[in-house]
Amino acid sequence: MENLTILEKEALEMLKQLERCCEVSESDPDRVKKEKCVYVMYTDLKLAGLDSPERTQEVVSYLQRNGVNFEITFDSINDIPEMYIDDEHPSYAYIEFGRIEGENLGEITLTIKKLIQKLTQNEMKRMIIIKYKINLGQLSLNEDTIEFEGIQKDILDILIKTGKEVKVSWDKINEEIEKIEIEILDKQQRAEAKKKINGAVSQINKKIVRYFGKDQNLIEFKDNEYWLYCDVEIDG
Repeated sequence: MENLTILEKEALEMLKQLERCCEVSESDPDRVKKEKCVYVMYTDLKLAGLDSPERTQEVVSYLQRNGVNFEITFDSINDIPEMYIDDEHPSYAYIEFGRIEGENLGEITLTIKKLIQKLTQNEMKRMIIIKYKINLGQLSLNEDTIEFEGIQKDILDILIKTGKEVKVSWDKINEEIEKIEIEILDKQQRAEAKKKINGAVSQINKKIVRYFGKDQNLIEFKDNEYWLYCDVEIDG
């Protein structure tokens, strides 16, 4: 899963465990239909890397945005599972952690399988289609070749060298390209330099929009930072 984002990896891991919850519920589909949910118990989810309730909720929110109606019902911030251990709940396996809501078991399972398929296909696609020929300033996607030159190629070179998901500020990019420290530029010169970099990044993303779709960029950006969405292999 090296070509998925950290959030997507965690989401895929959670989805596979939720899918197993659905498989367990196959023994009583009428209950799911009646209660409009599949119950997820405290011991059903074992997620590496999700070491805080806030991070777990980020992954759950991602699932919800993508059609899987999973909701955490256990208050991990204020409660601990030991509080609920009693004769009715003799172990963690009897403590409810969350619910996957839907009209019936088939519908719930289908939404999970669709998102698993989407993430898995995206993973494979990103693994095979991206190949940047650094000496030629070209990005090979599938069998197409897209050429970059000037500042577009310079920005790609910097971000490829830095690595996937590593953020680089616009002023560091500008300093490396222009070989001029940002401190010596006045306010107008800084604004022009930033505008130039923003424009180049926008053009790079436009050139490959048909491969990633309009909602995903090769170069992501927020505030004053840029980073590669996925791995780019250097050839040459």
